[in-house]
Amino acid sequence: MKKTTILALGLTLLVSSCLKSETAAKFSGGSITTEQIDKEAKMELFRAEQEMYKIREQKAYELAEKAILEKEAAAQKLSVEELLSREVTSKIRPVTDEELKNIYEMYKAQIKEPYEQIKEAIRNDIMMNQEQQLRQGFVQGLFDKYNFELVLKEPVAPRVKIDEENDPSVGPKNAKVVIVEFSDYECPYCRRMQDAVKRIRNEYSDKVRWVFKDFPLDFHQQSMPAHIASNCAGEQDKYFEFHDRVFATPQGTDGKPDMGTEFLLKTARELGLNMDKFSSCIADKDGKYRKEVEADIAYGSSLGVRGTPSMFINGRFINGMVPYETLKQEIEKELK
Repeated sequence: MKKTTILALGLTLLVSSCLKSETAAKFSGGSITTEQIDKEAKMELFRAEQEMYKIREQKAYELAEKAILEKEAAAQKLSVEELLSREVTSKIRPVTDEELKNIYEMYKAQIKEPYEQIKEAIRNDIMMNQEQQLRQGFVQGLFDKYNFELVLKEPVAPRVKIDEENDPSVGPKNAKVVIVEFSDYECPYCRRMQDAVKRIRNEYSDKVRWVFKDFPLDFHQQSMPAHIASNCAGEQDKYFEFHDRVFATPQGTDGKPDMGTEFLLKTARELGLNMDKFSSCIADKDGKYRKEVEADIAYGSSLGVRGTPSMFINGRFINGMVPYETLKQEIEKELK
């Protein structure tokens, strides 16, 4: 674990133990309180609490599995090893040479090694995967039998006020639910999530306002120009039409989307944009739109955004790629 993470966890424990605001630092003529720290570091502290929760959750499952296996083994007058041998190891199915050959042929372009040299490694991988699945199924059955329940409370994200007045959005201005998405056009996780995003936008078109903020990551070289181009399309009232097409760019042979200048110009033409205005805009000679994108990045960073996709649903932070079902569940909570 990184030193900074350990320090963050320690800070969380310290802050959570304080029943009232205490002095955290002092200097001539003033001081800093824990209340001030908590207010300014809401998201950092929440992330630390999430990390602590994940560690505790994993350990809870590990300890419960060990205890339940011991309980079941004792009930059957067996050792844990004998129980697992009977219920798991003995049920592993041998892998035939024909199966190995078929799997090799299926993946040989990625394997790039002769069959005879790799076949035993493939066999071992298949056997290990079988054992893992059999054990998981057996242990899950025991968890059900012994009424296992995780009662550990997951930390709740704090609500933060998001400034989204001048950002592109779809949905009613007075919507009860506002979702602010920080995203990157070249980010593979952001791209995979767009089907869920569009489904939500359509399903809740009269109840949810969806706000988009630019957050191109610096190692995605095509992303900044694409974000600038979307803002330029927005000048001609085609922001989300352009935005959706950029996210839908097909993968190239290298596994990355081709969002170069040729694609951006082609997309603008297909949307019927004034090409002279658009071309002049994406050149961004005065740096107007680059500054706007960079302002979104800086703002997101100040809220605790560290990667993409990141969202705030009515000010509550949701990190990473989440499925449609999760988004729907969170929206329904807010609507109630």
